[in-house]
Amino acid sequence: MKKLLYIYIIAMVVIIFFSKTIYNFSLPSVTVSSIVSGSLEKELESYGELTFLKQYDIFAKMSGQVTKMNYEENDTVKSYSDVAEIAYSADAMELKRAEAALSKLYLSKLQIKSEDGSSTVADLEMKELADKIKDQKGIVASQEILYQAGVLSKRDLEEEQITLRELRSQLAIKQADREAALSQLDLDIAAAESEISMMKNGESQTVSNEAREGKLVALHVQPGEFVSMGEKIATIGVVNGNFQVEIIEPKDNARFVGLQDKAQYSVNGILADAEVTSIKPEGENLKITFNVSSDQFTGGEYGKIILSKVSENYDILVPNDAVVREEYSSYVWVVKARNGSLGQEYYAVKTRVFIADYDDNNTAISRGIYSGDDVILNPPEELENNERVLPY
Repeated sequence: MKKLLYIYIIAMVVIIFFSKTIYNFSLPSVTVSSIVSGSLEKELESYGELTFLKQYDIFAKMSGQVTKMNYEENDTVKSYSDVAEIAYSADAMELKRAEAALSKLYLSKLQIKSEDGSSTVADLEMKELADKIKDQKGIVASQEILYQAGVLSKRDLEEEQITLRELRSQLAIKQADREAALSQLDLDIAAAESEISMMKNGESQTVSNEAREGKLVALHVQPGEFVSMGEKIATIGVVNGNFQVEIIEPKDNARFVGLQDKAQYSVNGILADAEVTSIKPEGENLKITFNVSSDQFTGGEYGKIILSKVSENYDILVPNDAVVREEYSSYVWVVKARNGSLGQEYYAVKTRVFIADYDDNNTAISRGIYSGDDVILNPPEELENNERVLPY
């Protein structure tokens, strides 16, 4: 009798073992990964031309024919030296045109800055931008409250913060453009008045560099050509070891870049420190400007810019292969355990998640899953919610 009991027990163990093995064999095998904490590592790599941080244009102060150019592009232009020579050429009709042009310059200045203190178009545009900034600051403040409460994702908050930065940048540009326009108009008016005087008295003139040495970036006229008063003759870069590089990158690739972020610019093994000084939206892209400081460059070089950045620490990081992104939401498959008829079994639960940020390898999750969960990597498309799986 004892012998039969032993045989029965052994037979049941064998049956249960093989039943479980056969049962598991039919289950989809999935690779799982544990959730970790940590930071994201982001890197932007791009290429751009090194241009002068400061450059200026030289203009013709009278109408006439260019008789001589004393420099070629990329030449070093000495301070106060003559860049071009212009022979005076005008008639009565041209004098009238010059006087009409001077009247337009006076009118243009009044449109930017009125003499009686009344608001101009430029004033109204800047007031409208200032009002938009005030409204956007209120939106950002309310979005920060929603983010702290866990109702809003960090990316949505950053969208509003970027909009606020863009509005502030636009206002700063308009203010700077207004002052630059007034300064340029004063110069143009003085030049026009000088040209009219020359027309009436008859004389020739040289076009000279400013009181500093520079590099001739571009020539805009050639000997033999006729030029009008105020026409651009040459562009000169200020050689002082300070340059800039502009790159254009898709917003998704460069969203993490911020003002004053540090970077490295390299040309043929020569490295220089760089810093982000401007970020401007251009459609679906961002135009990012870096200041580069180095006495080893002369301007015009084409090199590589690399910006590396480490994010804040996140409690929930999962591999990118675990995240399924759809048009309006994202989700992961979490592996859960339960007791079944043949022992512990595992099943997959489709779980919506909210993404805080991501890099090339990992995604930071703000809500949806918890530390200690296991997620499926590269989940099968045919996987169904609560379906049993075989994790490994």
